[in-house]
Amino acid sequence: MRLQRYRNCNSYSMNLLSSPKIKRMQKRLLLGALIMFSTISFGQWEQVGQEIFGENQSDLTGSSTAMNKSGNRVAVYDSFHNGTQIGRIRVFDLENGQWEQVGNDITALVGDGQSDGRVVLNGDGSRVVLAGASHNIHGDYTGAVRVFELHSENWVQLGTTLFGEAAGDLFGTDVAINEAGDILICGAPQAAGPFSNKGYTEIYKFQNGNWQKIGQRIIGLNEDDELGQSVSINSIGTLIAIAAPSNDSMGEDFGQVSIYELVDNSWVQKGNPINGEYVGNAIGINGLGGSAIDFNFDGSKIAIGSIAGNTNGNPHKVRIFNFQGNDWTQIGNSIVGTSENGWFGQSVELNKSGDIVIVGDPFEDDAIQGAVRVYRLLGNSWVQQGNTLQLPSDGTGIAFGWCTAINDLGNRIAVGAPLRQVNSQSLGSVTIYQNDAVLNTLEPVASQFKLYPNPNNGVFNIDFTDAQELVTVNIIDLLGKQVVKIEYFNTKKVEVNENLKAGVYLVEISAANTSETIRIVVE
Repeated sequence: MRLQRYRNCNSYSMNLLSSPKIKRMQKRLLLGALIMFSTISFGQWEQVGQEIFGENQSDLTGSSTAMNKSGNRVAVYDSFHNGTQIGRIRVFDLENGQWEQVGNDITALVGDGQSDGRVVLNGDGSRVVLAGASHNIHGDYTGAVRVFELHSENWVQLGTTLFGEAAGDLFGTDVAINEAGDILICGAPQAAGPFSNKGYTEIYKFQNGNWQKIGQRIIGLNEDDELGQSVSINSIGTLIAIAAPSNDSMGEDFGQVSIYELVDNSWVQKGNPINGEYVGNAIGINGLGGSAIDFNFDGSKIAIGSIAGNTNGNPHKVRIFNFQGNDWTQIGNSIVGTSENGWFGQSVELNKSGDIVIVGDPFEDDAIQGAVRVYRLLGNSWVQQGNTLQLPSDGTGIAFGWCTAINDLGNRIAVGAPLRQVNSQSLGSVTIYQNDAVLNTLEPVASQFKLYPNPNNGVFNIDFTDAQELVTVNIIDLLGKQVVKIEYFNTKKVEVNENLKAGVYLVEISAANTSETIRIVVE
């Protein structure tokens, strides 16, 4: 299966009573109502701020997008800015309910257009990566990757530009960066010359003022593997995942995703490769601009999409895996697309804990309208959260869901629609949504532990079914700010006693083979 088959995006609100007793009762009712209100009124995804449009005809704004961990900063890529073959990045912050541009436009290199630009942000959004697989100064489709850092309201390049090795490499087809923004992975799936489209991946660390390779280059096992089509990295940069969608190890174009861990400056495979399920599955393939694989924060979970489904009735699907024991094991059911000819799984992204996943399908309903869905792991099932997201269209097709992004909590998302039209002009757009109800599960289903009481006064217990060597409790407010992080050792019961202000918090609880997020009310 050749990558070119998937590259043609372009053809496309009381006064309070004075009695203290009444006040206490009212506080309890108000806090309880907060949860009920968010469940009922925010059960749907609601738009945050304005839709961010392109500024000129055929900008293809939204061919790639990224979001920082708190969800208050987004990066937006235009493939054909102002009618040229040169793309650009704009970065926006949420200020007073509107998305306001931060810093200057970041202009791509010559040949960085053609819908193949890829943009990613580090954790706090202070660094942005711009990759262009069609960059051609060093030969057609050599590819190039640059990293920029915000200084005094200007985006300044960090280190030198990274280039592919030869013409046709498509270096930068997908890229990923760790939370600190100092470790970068770049995929080159069409590596020409001696690699014969095996594909390769390079990993770099920013040190001594430049980007320097760490560990060995990872090369595809066989000709035409196209390794590097989708890549991912964990928060500290010690785990990487690489897709080779045309790998034939299990059969023609089954595809394969491999995970590597950095050990003594070498990338060592962790667990067995994750393989496709049938001929033509091509797991990890995507149409450029998004990524079909994604780690959660620590790399203990990975989501893998496949837009190349529907072979002999096999559907497009997304699968999520967890590292247990010594291997990768699927969590819950496979999430299956609804459209026969859609691209469900073209873009996938996990939240921090790995229990919420966003999936884009830009070609749903055979009309290039597109749709986006968000799922949460409840018990052992991935359950859709809120409504299916779509944008109005005049029928010309907008490819909504071509690229997606999600914040750490999983309650805010960004969606690109590069073919979005306004007044008959193909401007493209990125829209941001929020749904706090996705965080409303107070008790996890079929959990290995119980948190009580809830509501509480900042003192609560966590009981496990079995003794745990290590329990990590991370309390976060609804703005995504960490309040406290505590570790407990060799225990079956944890008592948390913190001086928390009244309000609603998220408690991330991690122990061996379990990780859950519970919403609590503090009175």
